Amino acid sequence: VNATAIMYDSSCSSATSPPLDLSDYLVILVLLTIVVLVTLSTCYEHLTSKSEQKELLVSFSITSNTSRLLSTTDTPDSLPCLHGLRILVMVWIIAGHRFMHEVLVPDVNGIDIVEHLDRLAWIPFQSIPQAVEIFFLLSGTLAAYNFFQDRLKGKKFHYLSFCGHRYRRLTPTMLLLSILYATLLIRVADGPIWKRIFTMYQENCQESWWINLLYISNYVVPNRIVSCLSIYIVTG
Repeated sequence: VNATAIMYDSSCSSATSPPLDLSDYLVILVLLTIVVLVTLSTCYEHLTSKSEQKELLVSFSITSNTSRLLSTTDTPDSLPCLHGLRILVMVWIIAGHRFMHEVLVPDVNGIDIVEHLDRLAWIPFQSIPQAVEIFFLLSGTLAAYNFFQDRLKGKKFHYLSFCGHRYRRLTPTMLLLSILYATLLIRVADGPIWKRIFTMYQENCQESWWINLLYISNYVVPNRIVSCLSIYIVTG
C-alpha cells in the first residue's frame, strides 16, 4: 500500500494556550460592554414602573426580551401553522448538521456509513438538502404573505425601506458571529478536529468578514464561509 501521512499544524495541541492578542482583548471588551448594558437595562426595568420606562432603556433587558421570545400569542394576521412547521424543519436541519459533523471524526468507519445508507432511520439525515429548501420556501412564503397583507391594508411597499429593515435586523447577529469566529471561538475547546475546522473558519472570517456583512459571501467567496450559520443568514 502506497500511503502518505500528512500532519497539519492545526491538528497539533499543547498544554499551553496561545497568548491573547489585541483583537481578542477588543472582542472581550465588546462582550463585557454588552453584559453591562444587559445588566443595567434589566435593573432599570425592575426598579422603575412601566409607565415611567423608556423603550430604549429597556431594550436590552433580559426580562422583557425573554418574555417576547417565549410568548406564544398570535396576531390575527399570523400563520401559526407555518411557524410550527419552521420549528420542525429547523430541528431537522440542526440534527442533520450535527450528524454530518459526527461522521467526520476518525472513530467512524466510512464503510459502515455506506452500508447503512439504505436504512429507513438514515433517510432524514440523507434528506438535509431538502430540509434546507423547505426552510427557505417557508421563509419566502411568510415574506410574501406579509407583503400581500400590507398591500391589502393599503400600505405602499418601499423596497429600500424593506431592505434596510432586514439589514438592521440581521447585521448585529452577523457582526457578533463574525468577530467571535475571527477571534475567541477557537479557544473555547481543543483537539485536532476542533482546531482543523475552526482554524479554517477563523482564517476565512479574518479575510472576508466585510463580505459577510454585505451578505454576498455565498456568491463572491462560496468556498470561504465563516460558519455554517452564515450560509443561512446570507441566503435569508
